[in-house]
Amino acid sequence: MIEIFNNKEAFLKIKPKNLLITIISILIIFGGLITVSIKIKVFDNYQTKGYVTCENVCYVTTMVPSNIDYDLVYFNNKKINYKLVNKDLKVDQDSFISYYELQFLTNEFQDKEIVEINFYYNKQRIIKKIKEKMF
Repeated sequence: MIEIFNNKEAFLKIKPKNLLITIISILIIFGGLITVSIKIKVFDNYQTKGYVTCENVCYVTTMVPSNIDYDLVYFNNKKINYKLVNKDLKVDQDSFISYYELQFLTNEFQDKEIVEINFYYNKQRIIKKIKEKMF
């Protein structure tokens, strides 16, 4: 047995085992990745914080850039019922950046609470997002 490993010609004649199974497995995995990237749609995400003020009802106030047109809003990583009460377009005079000041009506939070808010926008297929990042 030791002579086989020292003999170069005998070593080159040994064929790899399970080559066909390995190639088929790689093709199946590659095909699955392509299918997933074509079928599944994902969102872009913008995270910010909001401030809760309560009198009779509670309002969550936050600011987002004006170029974001959101589809979904999650408060503290939960989807809760809310109603958009106020959406004002404002401009920061120092840096000349426009933003929206949003006010949501909800009774899920307490007064003077800081809430993490996730805005999900720009729903696209994964393959399109990869193309945009590359080119």
